[in-house]
Amino acid sequence: KKQRAIVYGSCAASIIFGPFVAVCYATAAGILESKIAKLKKAIQERRNAALNSLDNVEPLIAKLETLDTDVAKELETIILWKSKVETMKDDFSDTENIVDLIEFEGKDTAIDMLQGLNDVCLKYLALRSEMKTI
Repeated sequence: KKQRAIVYGSCAASIIFGPFVAVCYATAAGILESKIAKLKKAIQERRNAALNSLDNVEPLIAKLETLDTDVAKELETIILWKSKVETMKDDFSDTENIVDLIEFEGKDTAIDMLQGLNDVCLKYLALRSEMKTI
């Protein structure tokens, strides 16, 4: 609007030259409207490029969110695994300690402890397998 006002206003000032007014308006209209059309086209192209970029970024964001969740699950499993190993390390450090554990706590307790560690290991392997398919 501002450009049109400036250009067409300048042509109005040439009214004192009579027929030159028509030439001024015709020339100004051609140049100005062409320039405006090019600017509108450039704006639309940039808008389309921005929208296309957004379309490309959204799937990446979704993958990152999934990865974040997977990493949190993996970390939780590793912490649980570490906790079980820490709990068991003294009882299973050597043959004498294993025998003491079985004598004082019972064979089922020792088996349950080992089964718990096995379960955590299997959970971790399953998580890793799922993450490889993503």
